[in-house]
Amino acid sequence: MPIRQVTPQSAVKGFLNRKLDLVRETIIGNLAFVGEQALKQARTGHRYKDQTGNLTSSIGYCILDNGRAVFESDFATVLNGKKGSEEGRKFLRRLISKNSKGIVFIMVAGMPYAYYVEAMSLDVLESAERLAKRMVPQIMKALKL
Repeated sequence: MPIRQVTPQSAVKGFLNRKLDLVRETIIGNLAFVGEQALKQARTGHRYKDQTGNLTSSIGYCILDNGRAVFESDFATVLNGKKGSEEGRKFLRRLISKNSKGIVFIMVAGMPYAYYVEAMSLDVLESAERLAKRMVPQIMKALKL
């Protein structure tokens, strides 16, 4: 006796799509947790002297789902760092426009001199990146992904 499909294909497809959506939401939620931890590390764990607040204010992140920002951190103004907050958002927008496929996590320090401060071993995003690189595989393993 041959095997016969009795469940409508639309029901099978709907079930699979719901499961994929659940996995996608779980990944995004966990990436938001990682992002908050990395953001906290970047804002408090640096070794540079925060004279204006612009560099610290320019640090933030977002999570994209097929090019659409589904979560974005604040760019809280530190000291007098309003310009930093603006530059961080602007830099993040440029990177968002270049990432249109899949789930993407982006973290930025938006001031143009961030690279030079990092090159002087004063930790702008380095420790935050190391933290995220440790956390993401642990979370994916726990989720069995």
